[in-house]
Amino acid sequence: MRSGWPGPVSWVSPESWVKMDNDIVKLTTGQKPSRTYPMPLADVGPSLKLISVSNIESGTAPMTRPVRFPSIRVSAAIMAALLLAAPLPVLAQDNALPAATVRVDPVIEQPMDATVPAVARIVTSTGGVIAAQINGPVDEVKAQVGDIVHKGDILATLDQDRLRFTVELAEAEVATAAADLATARAEKQQADLAFARLTGLRNSAAFSQARYEDAQTEVLRTQSEITAAAARLQRAEANLELARLDLDRSSVRAPYDGVITQRQAEPGSYVTSGMPIVSMLNLDRLELEADVPYDRLGGLKTGAEVTARFDNGETGTLSVRAVIPQENPLTRTRAVRFAIVAGPPVEQLAVNASAAIDIPLNADGVAITVHKDGIIKQPNGATAFIVIPTDDGGYQAALREVVIGDSIGNRFVVRSGLAVGDRVVVRGNERLQPGQRLSLPDQG
Repeated sequence: MRSGWPGPVSWVSPESWVKMDNDIVKLTTGQKPSRTYPMPLADVGPSLKLISVSNIESGTAPMTRPVRFPSIRVSAAIMAALLLAAPLPVLAQDNALPAATVRVDPVIEQPMDATVPAVARIVTSTGGVIAAQINGPVDEVKAQVGDIVHKGDILATLDQDRLRFTVELAEAEVATAAADLATARAEKQQADLAFARLTGLRNSAAFSQARYEDAQTEVLRTQSEITAAAARLQRAEANLELARLDLDRSSVRAPYDGVITQRQAEPGSYVTSGMPIVSMLNLDRLELEADVPYDRLGGLKTGAEVTARFDNGETGTLSVRAVIPQENPLTRTRAVRFAIVAGPPVEQLAVNASAAIDIPLNADGVAITVHKDGIIKQPNGATAFIVIPTDDGGYQAALREVVIGDSIGNRFVVRSGLAVGDRVVVRGNERLQPGQRLSLPDQG
């Protein structure tokens, strides 16, 4: 701002002249002011439009820059004569805007079959390390990387000689405990018979109270021996089952159908319980996972079907299995799992391979849309002018803030701000002002 300029000026009318400090200054609009030449104030003529600073600030066109001419000293009498001769008033002109001729297009509800592409990766819901379940040296690893195995197939074996001897020893202990139990039961039977005979002599002269009490004690002792022998047999049987279980676990078997992806043990190595032997993937449980932006999840309901294009060029059908309720705070995406309904054979698929999927934009199949030409994008959002009737039967413009979504051809999905049936200005909205009268030729 030049020194001597009387306060901030932000708006002027095009081709306006103003007198300041006895200087004649021409204010123009556009990127560059047009060249002018200095003229005496007396030679300006009656067509000169003199405006005050306050009226400059309330004008309708943006000012680019003022052009100052050499100082022209005039008398107060000449200036007063010029002001009286001017046909236009010194204050601003009427602010009323003429009716704008525009074209409109209605906000409509239309079928929503549009999709957006996304990239998914093939994952498996079952897979990982197959570990040893007992301690021991590795005797053989049968599985090779890439082998397709089935549930129950032996993948590796640990040394079994010691385990077989342990089973035989446990079997012998079971036999011993069973014999002890049989002996205890026989002794109990004899004790019961002796006690019964003495009980029958209780009222005779041959009855001996001491022998009677000894027989009674023997019955109790043999009963206790049966209980102890039965417990020893139960423990021996449990030890036998543990020995057999260890022998069975010395054969590492496939827990499900799948493919071997890695060998972590070799013959001769010693492993402990939990150490990995091989890694495998379950090819029967392959799924696709995609990181979908949070604002694209509306069309992905559980069970919804989408189309996928795999790397081998084949297409398939996927079904939404689950939307994981955990959002990445950096990318604002959520993981979505898709089950493969129809697609290429599993032998042609690979975990972590990519596939392109088409995500529907709207699960309901319909959306409210507005013509793209009706949207005026602003730094802090979007707006649109709609047509509203006036009391005198005319029309005027009303500004609405609009939240738009995805693009469908030449239209935007409306999320808020407009309703079905609203008539939106699509031509002539560039310089339209809120409340300005509208002319709708041939559009009613």
